[in-house]
Amino acid sequence: MKIYKSFGLTEDEFRQHRYALNTSHTITVKEPHQCRILYFDGDDGVAVFTKPAEIFDKQGFSMQLHGCLYCDVSTVDMLEIVHTLDAFEVEDEDEDA
Repeated sequence: MKIYKSFGLTEDEFRQHRYALNTSHTITVKEPHQCRILYFDGDDGVAVFTKPAEIFDKQGFSMQLHGCLYCDVSTVDMLEIVHTLDAFEVEDEDEDA
């Protein structure tokens, strides 16, 4: 599945956010066991932040660039992303049993 589809965007919407110039944008998808944030820096940079992380589990998050070599993030945007990820409570799979 294309990354834009997993965040509920059309290909055109994805391109508009990606090349908006001087405007950052985030889209958050929360699922029972995972929180994902799609971040656009507005100048071709795209990153996906995911909690939980493979290494740090619930105490951290992972970040992956998507189709680019860099992604600039303002301090304000990064604080908002970290706050959103930190506030997300991952449901334990063992609780369902």
